[in-house]
Amino acid sequence: MATTILADVRAAGEATVPTTIGAERVTNPSLRAQTVAAYATLWRGKDDFRG
Repeated sequence: MATTILADVRAAGEATVPTTIGAERVTNPSLRAQTVAAYATLWRGKDDFRG
């Protein structure tokens, strides 16, 4: 859902900077981590991403 909204906003030539912490939590997995260990796991995954 969030990716569809972002695609629509980008297609309209508008900025895609989240405007609320709620929107940021939906689009930023790092903010959904409940513990430091979970955050570290997410961060390592980002560092190792090759897509």
